[in-house]
Parts: sequence; C-alpha cells; structure tokens
Amino acid sequence: MKTSIALTILINLIAYQLVGQDFSIQWKYNPNNQTRSLNTSDNFNYAVFISYKNTGTASLDVAINILNNNGQLIGKYGMGEWPEPREVLIANDGNIYALISALFSRTGYILAISKKGELLWSKKLEQQITDIDITANGEYICLSSRNELFLFDGDGKKIWNYSFGKEFEYSFEKISISNDASFIVTYEMNNKKVYTFDSNGDGKWGFDSPDFNGYCLNKAAKILGIINLVDDQLWANSGYKTVQLLNTNGGIIKSSVGSLDKDWREVEVSYTGDVVLISKDMLGKYGLQYYSRDEDWKSKNYWYYGFEPPAGFHKNFTPEVRVSNDGSTIIFSDGFEIYCFKKEQLEKRW
Repeated sequence: MKTSIALTILINLIAYQLVGQDFSIQWKYNPNNQTRSLNTSDNFNYAVFISYKNTGTASLDVAINILNNNGQLIGKYGMGEWPEPREVLIANDGNIYALISALFSRTGYILAISKKGELLWSKKLEQQITDIDITANGEYICLSSRNELFLFDGDGKKIWNYSFGKEFEYSFEKISISNDASFIVTYEMNNKKVYTFDSNGDGKWGFDSPDFNGYCLNKAAKILGIINLVDDQLWANSGYKTVQLLNTNGGIIKSSVGSLDKDWREVEVSYTGDVVLISKDMLGKYGLQYYSRDEDWKSKNYWYYGFEPPAGFHKNFTPEVRVSNDGSTIIFSDGFEIYCFKKEQLEKRW
C-alpha cells in the first residue's frame, strides 16, 4: 500500500511539470466569483458559464458570462429577478440559451440571450424541464421533462412534443440533438433505457442500458456519460470508467477501460477520440487528464494537470471541462477560474 501511494505521489509530481510540453495555457479568466455550467460553442469561438457568490444558503450576483476565444469577456447578463439557471448553452453565432427549471417547480423557462448580454426572447413552459440541448447553429432546441420530449425552433416555436404517459413512471434526465437535427437521443433513468428519435419526432430505436449513466451528442453530460455523433458513430462514457464507441443502432464497436486508481468525475470525448476528463485519486488530489488513442484504441499519449480547490471550498467545488472537436483545445474551469489549454507536440508516454 505504501509503495502504491508513493508511486502515485511521484507520478503526480512529474505530471505537474508536463504543462507547457504537451498543452500550454493560452489564457486564463477570473470572474472573481464561483463558476458552474461551463459550455462552449461547437466551433470553440465562444465559452459561456454562470458566475455566482455562494453564501451557503443562497446564490447571489448570479450572471451568465460570455467569453471570446481570446478569453475576453464580451457579454454579461445579470439574472436579476429571474431564478437561477439550471443550464446555459451557446451556439456558433454566440447566442445563448438558458434553461431555468427548479427541482420541485412545475414551471420552466427558456431564455435566449445575445452574445452582448441582451435578452432576445423568453418562453414559459408548464413543465419541470430536466435537460436542454441545441444544434450548433442554434436553429433547433430540444428539451426533456420527466415524461415528455420537446423540439423547438431557434425562435422558441414548438415543432413537436412526444409524451411517454404517466409522469412518475418515467424520468428523462438527459437529452441531446445532432447538429443537423436528424438524430435525438435521450436517457430514461427509472427504466434505464435509451430512446432515439428523428427530427419529426418519430422513434428510431431504443435499448435497455443499465450501465449507461447518460448520453450526449454535442456536450458533456453532467452525470458521467457522453456521446459525440460523427459519421454515424457515437462516442460514449459507459458505466464505471469505460469509454466506448457505438454505432447509431446502439451496437458496441470498441471499448476501453480507464485507470483504476482514479475516480472519474467528468468526461469529454472529441470527434477524433481524444478523451479529456477530471479525476480524483486515492489521495484526494484532483487532475485534468488527456488521453489520445491509436487505431487499436490503446492509449497513445497522456497529459496531466493537477489542481486543488481553494481552502474552504471543497464542498462547493464544481470543476468542469470541454474539449474541441479536433482535440486540440481544452476549456477548463476549476470552479473559480476559466483556463484555455492548447495542444503542442505530444510525446509518446507508453
């Protein structure tokens, strides 16, 4: 046991020196508040996040912040009298779509906000909305409630909805849409089942998946689980530390298991198969990790960046990560500051 701990410490000490050799920090932004709900546009020209001051009983000074790809703040929307957003997404043109849906509320809202921080429109929904996703161009918005799925256009007009029956028999927690809006995938928690639909709301296929924690086509799922849809293939993080490649019929093409000495907290997979994740090791040390894979799906390159929450903030600590489609850029939040890392020439580690 002592040897294992000593080895872990040595690896982490070496890993701290790797920044600048594999990925270099391009910019850093400090909002002087805590952060959460970090997301990027599909083209990585913009990043959006929520900033807030946590008092222990309430969140104050809640605002939606928009950064350009140089890390400059170009827009900010203070929530004012609006409830705190559950999720914020950003399209390639910089428009933001915020979901407001409290845990026990029967009312939800969608807000559309410009990249300058101006409210474009809002829509009220008599539903408890559980998740939201948008196409890269912002022309389509999909939503899930406990027992119902919705598709809206970019102006907030409903195109269709699909009801699954009694509310408490279902619990749809994750939904995502492909960039051409032809493929929608959602994960239902109570029955542990995956459902897929086309842009007309017609069911495509579904399967029982007790090991999958979530699905996502264009963004990271908040519970361990992600899918990127590329060339009729789906990248997924399935179950416990397992990254899989599936086809759009749900069949597993390839599978790879991660490190057993680290707990995976959030995972992203690029279109090229690069895996970026936040981990916590046996000593409680947090790390931002990067893996690339060869054709046989063996880890080809490895990079690690260690970080720790500020003193006194271990309980209110939400690190998040996003990776560009080509795996060359990482946007990372340690819960207080936003970092941009750019890939440099990688050396083979093993």
